[in-house]
Parts: sequence; C-alpha cells; structure tokens
Amino acid sequence: MRAIKGEAQYQHLRKIILGSSAGSHDPHITLLHPRNAAGVAYDLAEMALGLAGLRVTFRTVALIEQQGVAPWSVRQEFGAVD
Repeated sequence: MRAIKGEAQYQHLRKIILGSSAGSHDPHITLLHPRNAAGVAYDLAEMALGLAGLRVTFRTVALIEQQGVAPWSVRQEFGAVD
C-alpha cells in the first residue's frame, strides 16, 4: 500500500537511518511479503475494493532487525504519548 502523504518526511527518515547514500524508496506497507504469502491465493482487484477509503494511523513504530534467515527481532519500539 502506498502512502499518500508524508513522502518527503519518509525519505528524510531513510537518510537519517541508512545514511546519505540511501536510495529513494516509495513509502509503503507490505501486506503480502513473498516469504510469508507463498502459496496464498489472492485477488488484488478484490483487495483494492476492500481497502478503498482506508486511512491508517500508526500509534507505534518498531525498529526491527533480521540477520540471515533468523526471525526479525524488535530492537526498539516507539509509541504514541497519550
């Protein structure tokens, strides 16, 4: 899913985290990653209908790390202040 707002902030964040050589990458949320959705039957047109008008607000963001094929580990989590 592509972001519709905040792309400049996203690119800035990538450069802060990955350094000035970080290439541009469209902000997105991965719903069907090849490692996790292998063999899953899905219809993108049908999914798009279900997602029409969707707005998402993230209350937390996690910094994750993966080494090799090991599971991802959460290094740090940032939550919204209530």
